[in-house]
Amino acid sequence: MEVERLLRAVLADVRERRVALEAAVDKIYSGPALREALSVDLREMVIRAQELHEFLSIRKEAGLQIVPVTAEVTWEYTQLADPYGIRELSPEEDCVGRVLFARAPDGDIWVSQCELPSATLDALRLRLEQEPEDLSWLM
Repeated sequence: MEVERLLRAVLADVRERRVALEAAVDKIYSGPALREALSVDLREMVIRAQELHEFLSIRKEAGLQIVPVTAEVTWEYTQLADPYGIRELSPEEDCVGRVLFARAPDGDIWVSQCELPSATLDALRLRLEQEPEDLSWLM
C-alpha cells in the first residue's frame, strides 16, 4: 500500500513538471521571444546573402575586364556548385569537378568560369585547346 501511494506521488510530481516544462516551451517558441529569435536569424541570413552577392558581383565585374588573349588561366578541381568555397553545401550539392579560373595579367582576383561572360569563356577554352599543355610541373 505504501509503495502504491509513493508511486502515485511520484507520478503526480512528474505530471506537474511536464506541464511546467510544456508551458515554458510554449512561452519560448511563441510570441516576442520567437519573433526576436527569428528576426535575428533573418538579419544574419540577409547580411550573409548581401556579402555573397557582393563577393560574386566583384568577380563578375572583374570577369568583364578579362581579355582572353592575355589572361592568366588555371584549372582547379573544386566544388562545382561553389568553386570559391564560400557557401555551405548540402550533400546533394557535393560534386567536385574541374573548373577554369582566369584573371587579368598581374591581377589579384581569380574569376571562375561561372562568372565569366560566355564569349570570354569560349575564347579562353579555344585558346587552351590550341596551346601546348605545360607539363613542367611533372619534372
